[in-house]
Amino acid sequence: MVKFSVLLPTRNRLELLKYAVNSVLQQEEEDFEIIISDNYSDEDIAGYARSLNDCRIKYYRTDSFVSVTDNWNNAMNKSSGDWIIMLGDDDCLMKGYFSTVKTMLEAFPNPDFIYMNAFLFAYPEVLPDYPEGLFKTFGNAGFVLKSSHPYWLPKDEALRMVKSTFNFTCEFGFNMQFALMNRSFVEKLRRHGNFFSSPYPDYYAMTAMMLLGERILACPYPLVTVGISSKSFGFYYFNNSEKTGVSFLNSADKTTNKLKEIILPGTAMNTSWLLSLEDIKSNFKEGSDFLINYQKYRSIQIIASLRGFLTPLRDPKTQLKTLWSKISLLEKCLLVIPWYILSSFHWKCGRKFLNLLSKFYKTHSIYPVIRINDRYENIQQFFEKTDPFNFIQTLHD
Repeated sequence: MVKFSVLLPTRNRLELLKYAVNSVLQQEEEDFEIIISDNYSDEDIAGYARSLNDCRIKYYRTDSFVSVTDNWNNAMNKSSGDWIIMLGDDDCLMKGYFSTVKTMLEAFPNPDFIYMNAFLFAYPEVLPDYPEGLFKTFGNAGFVLKSSHPYWLPKDEALRMVKSTFNFTCEFGFNMQFALMNRSFVEKLRRHGNFFSSPYPDYYAMTAMMLLGERILACPYPLVTVGISSKSFGFYYFNNSEKTGVSFLNSADKTTNKLKEIILPGTAMNTSWLLSLEDIKSNFKEGSDFLINYQKYRSIQIIASLRGFLTPLRDPKTQLKTLWSKISLLEKCLLVIPWYILSSFHWKCGRKFLNLLSKFYKTHSIYPVIRINDRYENIQQFFEKTDPFNFIQTLHD
């Protein structure tokens, strides 16, 4: 028998949590547990869990409002399944998740973890460019599209992508929803400390898994959906309110004295990426073979800060003043002064310059996606009406 653990950390998002739980309860397989780790919510999450009257649903509550990283580790520590998936409370599993995984495990036994394709579900009025909502397959991991069927990811290819990650170029998604993890592999990584670390625990964990995994199964089937709601960090990030989003995550500042000389203002996402890489180098001897590209980190932070100068919501003048005092003469001459001269002619000239810099210092690759044009009011509707297997062949045609 194979037992699955679905980790569901949550805080004050009961309405969304219900959809996530329903997507698990409606699976054909029954041998699973749902670990609800309630991060000191004001809402009655406990009452909801009790109302389901299902012994497979296990509810835990923290004694105070802790960081997202601590809450994720709390959920992991309470789980007991052979296979583990971290599911956000605004996400959902798709139909056939467990049964499809079981079939894959028969053909590809004992992987360290399975990296899956996924859907993105952005609720209406969440992304500024998509007021009607955005529903599509993900497009940030090209290796899962190399075959229309699951296949073993070569170890050298995984390490090549890890090297790119240390160079601040993302070739696989950091979202934990993409991964179904073997318990034995999780325990192997936990010998080096908590499974989740750094302010953005998924950046750390997914990179560590790619680094240490010897048997990685790549799966092109979009068997999970990542949600972005008005209560998601993604909402704050895409609506120029990243500072509010960081407070939402309640992440601790782990900046060391060494990094204080390197870190620049810009986006918390880039800095958390840097902190994740530092943790990996500290915790795993295998990480010592990779060099962190500090200069690229600083360059993309400078670009982010200059973009902020054109976005009043980010208090750009204070940010730019701080930036100027921290950067080198070379950085000023190559990046800031040309931008300033061009912006003096017209702000659009400055923006075009930043766009060129962003292409040169590219951090994310974009791969083919399928856009779904139907309208959905919530992720439960998407779960009920979407067959994930209809999209596989189309992505390869």
